[in-house]
Order: sequence, then structure tokens, then C-alpha cells
Amino acid sequence: MAESGPRTQGRRLALIAALRLRGAQFALLRDGGRTQTLFGKPPTGFVSACDEILEQKGIRRTWLAQAGRGARARLLFAEDLPEGVRQRIRNVWTPPRRPTTAGSGKRA
Repeated sequence: MAESGPRTQGRRLALIAALRLRGAQFALLRDGGRTQTLFGKPPTGFVSACDEILEQKGIRRTWLAQAGRGARARLLFAEDLPEGVRQRIRNVWTPPRRPTTAGSGKRA
């Protein structure tokens, strides 16, 4: 079962802060064999696809995130995640087509 308590919460908050400083738009955390969204909105179906890949490879604890927007978007991975797994995750990731904005700039 996954750890819980103030120490784990502190680690999660530190991870969130570090990823936000690197410009992450969303982040996923796999802890105890379950993948969940830490913040942001990943592409539809991405969390379940990552969960399936990580489950198949027996990875119980890791994180990944998307940093940047539009053409500059890229995935960030935990250092200990094997390159083959990283590539499988990149293969199911749909990069954003353009930066997210508050409005389209068009008037009705």
C-alpha cells in the first residue's frame, strides 16, 4: 500500500513546486501502483495509457510531467524511469497543437 502522512505530503508538495518552477502544465504521479494527476489537465486517455504501460513494466513509483506549451512542449520524467518506458509514454502522448490561452481573441 502507498505511504501516507505528513512526510509523504511534504514530498508531494516539493515535487509540485519543483515541476511548477520548471513550467510544467500537468504532472502525473504513480505511487503504490496507481497513477493519478497531481495538477493540470493531461490529454484525454493519457493517464490510463501511462498507467497501463507502467503496470506492464512493474513500475510502482515514479512521476512525469509536461513542460512548455505549443511547439515547445516536452515531457519530463523521473531520473530512474528507463528509456524504453519513456519512449512508450512519448508514443502515446499527444503534444498540444498551440498554446492554451484564456480567450481566442475573437469577438462574437
